[in-house]
Amino acid sequence: MVDAYLIIGNNCDLTKYDLKDKFVVGIDKGAYLATINNIELDLAVGDFDSVTLEELKTINAKKIFFIVNPYILNNQLKLILKFNPLIFF
Repeated sequence: MVDAYLIIGNNCDLTKYDLKDKFVVGIDKGAYLATINNIELDLAVGDFDSVTLEELKTINAKKIFFIVNPYILNNQLKLILKFNPLIFF
């Protein structure tokens, strides 16, 4: 069994957690918070409406899998995620 760690979008101190070699999922703003705290993500999940365009670019630069709902895939997401693997649900 694999433990999964979910990082959600609130401003907690992520530096106190040892997430190295763990399966980590960033959810919406949590994906950005993990990225700026140098936490390696395995997945980014959500509609990403809580992040700015610049924050989305920061997440996207990590070249991780994004899971998004195709019904909310807006033009901003399409542009930024153009070269990243996508999984739709």
